[in-house]
Amino acid sequence: QVNIRNPSYPDPYGGLSPQAFVTVSATPNVSITSERIEQPESTSLNVGPSRELRPNLAIHVDGVFSKGTKANQIANINTPDPVTGRRPLPTWGNILEYRSEGENEYKALYLRLHKRFSGRTQYLVSYTLAKDEDQGAGGATVVDFYHPEYDNGYGSQDRRHTLVASGAVMLPFDVTVGAVWNYRSSRPFPARAGIDLNGDGAVTDYVAGTTRNVFNRGNDAEMLALVNTWRASRGLAPIAETQIMTDEFQRFDLRASKQIGLGGGRRAEVIAQVFNLFGTDSYGVGATPWQMNATSNAFGTLNTVYPRQQAELAVRFVW
Repeated sequence: QVNIRNPSYPDPYGGLSPQAFVTVSATPNVSITSERIEQPESTSLNVGPSRELRPNLAIHVDGVFSKGTKANQIANINTPDPVTGRRPLPTWGNILEYRSEGENEYKALYLRLHKRFSGRTQYLVSYTLAKDEDQGAGGATVVDFYHPEYDNGYGSQDRRHTLVASGAVMLPFDVTVGAVWNYRSSRPFPARAGIDLNGDGAVTDYVAGTTRNVFNRGNDAEMLALVNTWRASRGLAPIAETQIMTDEFQRFDLRASKQIGLGGGRRAEVIAQVFNLFGTDSYGVGATPWQMNATSNAFGTLNTVYPRQQAELAVRFVW
């Protein structure tokens, strides 16, 4: 490593030799690429019928299956042995291997009811029932090299239910009113121990007895009992189940617009819209919004929130 703190100018070495700033770690950390690296593979199947129920109204049903293998993954292959506490190569520190051993599986049922614009109205209702599971895929680092099964679990973006309903109606005087209702059920999150349990230098280990993304998947009481057992061993007070939050998302948007002809093929469009009309609180902006450290008194809470209500008035000119 070469570290030059507060370098001077124009001589960043301050009159010393460049070698004076070189330090060599007794156990250097390195990153390598596996000799068995391969391109990720994916097998997908999407099958389903579409059926016209009556003129301008149709229903679509799709079943989706996707299986990915050989996904990019990082593993610390020089993690200390859990029995002896010694690294396989004691003269080295962490050896992070870039390899092709991640897997993922996605299954979903898509339902869609679609009415095309006719009789001054149109609407679309879409529902998705999905399940996303993976094991150290997407370039993730394996939490425990000797227990890769700990990373088997729900994907961080797994949402069981998604429902979107939208529609529009053209009123007298060519005023168009449209609305969109969006609902998404909660994603899962894990419980981190808050300390390095396996000695690999990363504070990412799961609380004993838990695995990846176990909360918000129907057995919170059982998982929280394990968290509180861990907290008790650290002299910490228990966490109440009511503290565990979800990032369930719900929003209703309303929009009205009217076009006004200006002659010569030009027109103006006046638009008024309100986002999250009913002021529903939806928490959890970002990919990992939860406090996942089990030693924190804020474990299981979210500290980010979507905007409550927003309104917009606009005029658009077209020529």
